[in-house]
Formats: sequence, structure tokens, C-alpha cells
Amino acid sequence: MPNPYGVPEISPKQVAEKRAKQDDFILMDVREPHELYQANLGDGVTLVPLSQIAQKQLEALPDAIANDKDAHIVVFCHSGRRSAQVAA
Repeated sequence: MPNPYGVPEISPKQVAEKRAKQDDFILMDVREPHELYQANLGDGVTLVPLSQIAQKQLEALPDAIANDKDAHIVVFCHSGRRSAQVAA
């Protein structure tokens, strides 16, 4: 199902392929800390909960993300709604 924000989407399989090839991208998880038990993608994932982004906006982002305007960032959550909202 396309997201209502019109941002490009990537499948979990495509993300796994990018990770296997060690492509240069940032994998940003916008779930809340209590949701992490549902899926653990291991090392290389940056947790920035949506609640922090809502409160602090860009100040919530780690420097590696906020300071690199050319960074390729893949944002994810449980269902795709929050990640689409953040990516928009």
C-alpha cells in the first residue's frame, strides 16, 4: 500500500540486500524503545523515536544524520506510517 506522504518506499528485502552489499546508507528506526522487542535488526541501526522527533524536531537527529545533507537515509518503523511521516 503506497504511503499517503508520497515518499519513496523500499522493501525489507531491498534493505537486506543493501546491508549485505554494505551500501553506504543510514538505517534509522523511529519506533519507541518499548517496541524494539518486535524486531531487532542488529548493529548499524540508529534509533531516533518519533516522540523525540516530534518534541525536538531536527535537534533529535544524531549529528551523523543532521549534518550530512547528502546522506541516504532509510527510515523504518513497525507498519511504515511513522517512517513515511518522518521521511516526508
